[in-house]
Amino acid sequence: VISSLDDIDELLPGPEACTTRDVEEEGPVDKLLVGFTSINNGAIMFKFVTPCIDCHFIGTGDVFSALWAAWMHVHPTNFPLTIRKCLWTLNVILTKTVEYATQVTKKPLAELEPTDLELRIVDCIKEIRDPEMSGDIFMV
Repeated sequence: VISSLDDIDELLPGPEACTTRDVEEEGPVDKLLVGFTSINNGAIMFKFVTPCIDCHFIGTGDVFSALWAAWMHVHPTNFPLTIRKCLWTLNVILTKTVEYATQVTKKPLAELEPTDLELRIVDCIKEIRDPEMSGDIFMV
């Protein structure tokens, strides 16, 4: 994965890149996010493992971009903190969305449709404003 990111770095003009893949650690499938940034003329590579929520959501890229822009404005030189806040907050939004959808529709997780999964952004305003993060970003 790291050599692939090096190849991407040579192809893309921007300072950041991320990729994900499913990993089976001990138990359910998790999502592994690996990325890098070249902020301040120094490369930082990281990995972050988060539980996989097996649903098809619409709008997560837009939410991630908005969170990224907001937290990069607050922490312009702290890439690990920024990505950690973004990922943690997005995970909370998706988890609350699934909890709400299964409660309202009475469907099991496997039967939820994208139309059942309207992102619960307003319900997560506290977490968006002040993330209480869990999980770590590991530098590679």
